[in-house]
Amino acid sequence: MEKKRERQGILWKWSITIWRRIFKWKKKGKAKEYYENGQLRFEGEYSNGKKNGKAKEFNENGDLIFDGECKEGKRWSGKYNIYNEDGQLIKVYTIINNDEVFSKNYNDNGELILEAEYSLKKDIGIRKEYFDGKLIFEGEYKKKIRNGKGKEFDYYSGEILFEGEYKDGKRNGKGKEYKNRKLIF
Repeated sequence: MEKKRERQGILWKWSITIWRRIFKWKKKGKAKEYYENGQLRFEGEYSNGKKNGKAKEFNENGDLIFDGECKEGKRWSGKYNIYNEDGQLIKVYTIINNDEVFSKNYNDNGELILEAEYSLKKDIGIRKEYFDGKLIFEGEYKKKIRNGKGKEFDYYSGEILFEGEYKDGKRNGKGKEYKNRKLIF
C-alpha cells in the first residue's frame, strides 16, 4: 500500500511537471506559501516562476527571517535574520545589490561577537571581533581570515596590543606591539 502511494505521488509530480511544461505555466504575481504546521513561510511576488520583487520569509516559528527584495529567485537586497533553535536572534545581515553585506553576529546570550562589512563578489572586508562584549580585533580580512591591516586589543583593559599586517590569519611582517600603552617593538 505504501509503495502504491509513493508511486502515485511520483506519478502526480511527474504529471504536474509535464502539464507545466506543455502550458509553460509559471508562478507570477503575489503569493503566500505556508509550512505544513500552517505558519506563513513566504509572502511576496513571483515573476517567470521565480521570486522577484518585495518578499518576506518566515521560519516555522513565525519569526521574520528576511524582509527585502528578491531578484531571479535569490535574496538580492534587504535584511536577513537567523535564529537559533530557542528563537534567539544570532545573525543579522543587510544585503545591498547581492554584493555589499553588513552583518552582526551574536552568541546565544545575545552578546555581539562579530560586526563585518564585506563584498560577496570579492570576498574581502573589514570586521570587528568581540569577546564578552569587548572589542578584541579590528581589521581587514579576505575569505573570512585575517589578511591586511589590523589591530588586536587586550580583553581586560581594552588597550591596543598589536597593530600591523596579517597574512592567512597570522601576524606578518612589520607591526607595532604595545604593553601598558607603550610601544615595545
